[in-house]
Amino acid sequence: MIDAALLDAPCVAADPGLRAVLESHALERLRHLPENPSVADRARALLADGAGAGALPTAALLAALLRMSLRTLDRALAAEGTSFRRLLEQLRREVSARALAESRHSVSEVAFLLGFNDLSAFYRAFKRWTGQTPVQFRRARSALARSANESGAKGQSR
Repeated sequence: MIDAALLDAPCVAADPGLRAVLESHALERLRHLPENPSVADRARALLADGAGAGALPTAALLAALLRMSLRTLDRALAAEGTSFRRLLEQLRREVSARALAESRHSVSEVAFLLGFNDLSAFYRAFKRWTGQTPVQFRRARSALARSANESGAKGQSR
């Protein structure tokens, strides 16, 4: 717990310019938030936070984080036309495509980070989502990036 008096103390290294930039950025982000986020929106955000931390929450943990029972979570998501399984699959699809395009992680690392116990299960899911295997997807993205770089280099040399 932080002492309230410490929070009221002036910051000797305060930068008014940086404060203005950060405050403007925060206000811009707030403008894009829905006024009353749906249960699905809140669940998506929590799932994304878990994916960034390397561990996706289970439906039971997600319900607890949302301060509701598992059954209430199921009903609320169903009323919004989705389910925990659909949200999880959507997140896995988005995160896996981004991670594979960046090429920082191996395919097996991406599969592990997204909670797949078996590499072949990840391959099947990724192929269902994109029509390509993870390796094919990565090669296609690399070829596109190389092509874009070469086009940019030719344009600059003229």
